[in-house]
Amino acid sequence: MNKTLNEQAKSMSHVGLPKMFWANVVSIAAHLINRGPSVPLDHQFLKECWTRKKVNLSYLRIFGWLSYVHVDYET
Repeated sequence: MNKTLNEQAKSMSHVGLPKMFWANVVSIAAHLINRGPSVPLDHQFLKECWTRKKVNLSYLRIFGWLSYVHVDYET
């Protein structure tokens, strides 16, 4: 799990954050892993299996920078 956390934190920290935020990035990575779907549970959320209620993930935000999608209407 340490390797997984490090890899996910590295992929999230490419936005140029100072090293002082590394602990926060690893904490966010662990939070996302713990609240994500699980393969042994047929891609269900652990909390859904435990409580039989839908999981609300509306509080999650994009980590990183603002980006835009260019839609070419001419083609």
